[in-house]
Amino acid sequence: MRTMNTHFTKILTVIGFTVVAALAAHAVPSSGATGTATATAEIVAGIQIIHLNAADLKFGQVIPSIYGDGTVTIAPDSSRTYAGVDVINSNSYTAAHFKVSGAANTSFGITLPTSIYLQLSEDASVTMLVDQFTSNPSGNGMLDATGAANLDVGATLHVHANQRHGRYDAPFSVTVAYN
Repeated sequence: MRTMNTHFTKILTVIGFTVVAALAAHAVPSSGATGTATATAEIVAGIQIIHLNAADLKFGQVIPSIYGDGTVTIAPDSSRTYAGVDVINSNSYTAAHFKVSGAANTSFGITLPTSIYLQLSEDASVTMLVDQFTSNPSGNGMLDATGAANLDVGATLHVHANQRHGRYDAPFSVTVAYN
């Protein structure tokens, strides 16, 4: 009898392991699971804009009309056009030139002033409007592989008839920001 019980016990043990293995192969999903990912960050240089020395926006020497208002426009390529005024043909006019630097191969947006008023050095109450600012690149620019770009800015000066003689100036700001 003992041999039968042992044999019977072995059969039950084999059957039990088979059932357990079968159940393990068809396991029911657990109520929770865990996944993993990697967090990354890249620190880049902040964008900067630097005004290049002796590269202000200069309209040059202008002779106002006695009959009406006029304009002088400096394009971003430093070319000059005028209407309703005369100008002295000298090399005293130029677009403003800036150097932009930051992360290589990155685009940036450009914000120009809407308008400013140049003030007569001797009397700040005497002004001339400057508006229609333009730039090259226009609107957006791209930093090259070294993280650099040039930015040139022009605008239009409005000269009143019989505008008072003297030197006029005013600062203006150009803003750049990563897109």
